[in-house]
Amino acid sequence: MVSLHGCTTSRAGLPDGTQAVLVGGLNTTLKQYLMESLAAVGIQAEDASGSEGLGGVNPANIMNRTLLGQGAQLEITTPLRTVMFGTNTRAGRKNTTTQVFWDVVHAVRQAVGRIEAEQIVA
Repeated sequence: MVSLHGCTTSRAGLPDGTQAVLVGGLNTTLKQYLMESLAAVGIQAEDASGSEGLGGVNPANIMNRTLLGQGAQLEITTPLRTVMFGTNTRAGRKNTTTQVFWDVVHAVRQAVGRIEAEQIVA
């Protein structure tokens, strides 16, 4: 399971204007795959393990309450969300996705597909 959240750059401990995704969660393999896939499409991906409240390491977190007892969490900074949509409002996002949005979607799908393939083989 992958949960998606938004955060400000200051909350993420990053410089203003940084377009990035903080990747957290208890599934360290999926986290690594997500970071690799995002980097491959030119998206800055940071390990959120050291980020207080953004690391997704609480077992009670909904994305860690899976059959495996672990998942991944993506915290997308405001500047990245802004370039993912032509209109970055709740109502406007639906119909104004950009190529950056689809790059993120494909990167996440690739990482999830990779981890699922390993589960089938195991």
